Amino acid sequence: MAMTALFIYLLKVNLALTLFYAFYRLFLIRDTFFGSRRIVLLAFLVIAFMYPLLHPGNWVSSYTPALALADLYQAILLPEVTVEGAAPALSSGLSWSALLGGMYGLIALFLGMKLLGQLFVILRLRCQSRPTEKNGYKLWTLRQSAAPFSFFRWIFLNPSLHRVEELQEILTHEQAHCRGWHSIDILLSELACMVCWFNPFVWLLRKEISINLEYLADEKVLAAGYDRKAYQYHLLHMTLQQPRHTLMNNFRMLPLKSRIQMMNKKRSHPTHYTKYIAWIPLLFVLMLISNIEMMARTTVQFSRKITHYMQTSSPAETIGSPVPQPQFALSEPLPAPPRQELGTVSVASAQILPEAVETDTRLSTETDGEVIFDVVEHMPQYPGGQEALMRYLSEHIRYPDQAHTEGVEGRVIAQMVIDTDGSVTDITLVRNVHPDLDREAVRVLSDMPKWIPGRQRDQAVKVRYTVPIRFRLPEKT
Repeated sequence: MAMTALFIYLLKVNLALTLFYAFYRLFLIRDTFFGSRRIVLLAFLVIAFMYPLLHPGNWVSSYTPALALADLYQAILLPEVTVEGAAPALSSGLSWSALLGGMYGLIALFLGMKLLGQLFVILRLRCQSRPTEKNGYKLWTLRQSAAPFSFFRWIFLNPSLHRVEELQEILTHEQAHCRGWHSIDILLSELACMVCWFNPFVWLLRKEISINLEYLADEKVLAAGYDRKAYQYHLLHMTLQQPRHTLMNNFRMLPLKSRIQMMNKKRSHPTHYTKYIAWIPLLFVLMLISNIEMMARTTVQFSRKITHYMQTSSPAETIGSPVPQPQFALSEPLPAPPRQELGTVSVASAQILPEAVETDTRLSTETDGEVIFDVVEHMPQYPGGQEALMRYLSEHIRYPDQAHTEGVEGRVIAQMVIDTDGSVTDITLVRNVHPDLDREAVRVLSDMPKWIPGRQRDQAVKVRYTVPIRFRLPEKT
């Protein structure tokens, strides 16, 4: 189950990254708003990993007065009882999902170790270099022949390999990386590649993030007043070996052709900024796709409650003078019954509903001249309380052999009436699944011991309950 959840999460993340990269290539790659482009690229990474964890359907369903009203006006619902068939013997061999999960984990672990190795190389260079300080930044003088680079607030270079005018351009370039904290972008893109290594578009997105940071640094160099052509010639004629570690912000980072073309390109018109908010509708589409199944399930549940109420309820009858309608705290909607697994049968151990509804209003129906209440002042109680009721159900419900053999499963919904003497009567099925499953549900409810009857104005009255019993077979692996 955990493997399935992880697979779905990764599928959603990679779908978002793929769509975001396609949007970037189509609309943003040709303009010169490098700062805005950086923000959008970082937002792509963060949102892609966050949006599958958001469930707007829960926000809607958690504050739905109509849903709480339907819960109250339908028959009182006991916690759902889940009956599970015996689990098949586990196979001694490894499943395909386990093999694929193991391969994914090994490759992700390898990339993680590679990332740590690059960090170790930078720390080793720092220990081997002589430190100086310039304009508030740590400058580490390399002894070996290597291209200049920066990492967070550290700048590494070998001054003996560059002319004076080149050194000033290099320092301006690398200080732009340090001031902008560009190493954060590099680390985030590396982590994204480590998690989504199987998606080629993630690696392409990492490349775009890196080169956009170089565009930003080049722009700062030109804004500082350095000659455009001289700076470009310095880039072309530098023959130092390119560092092979992607965590570094490199002064001579390829492709130089793209950087030179972008430096010579005419600045984009300010109206092109509108493209940077055009991707927001794409986010809403992703949220809808991610939560469509959950929202559909919530809608179906709400529709079933309303339909059930319309089919089974009649206008409430009152005894004596009219009374006001009950007031509901909309900020505290009625909770859905949780579920716990106890051996062969799993049941919920939550309260059925508040045991005392302090109101004179009675939700009831009339059958053969007798009033059957849905809500009373003092609800019926099973002898021993809620835990004893759950224990009884877990010990007595069994999965029918024939239904188990045929692979039949589903939810049987039964209604019962707690009579004035506490006996269980008038058991009817609201939903049928299979004759054997239906008979098992009726049998267990019929054999139930007497309850403590419900009371309305100190009189014992009949009260209706609805009991959902889910018969479920174990998942095949």
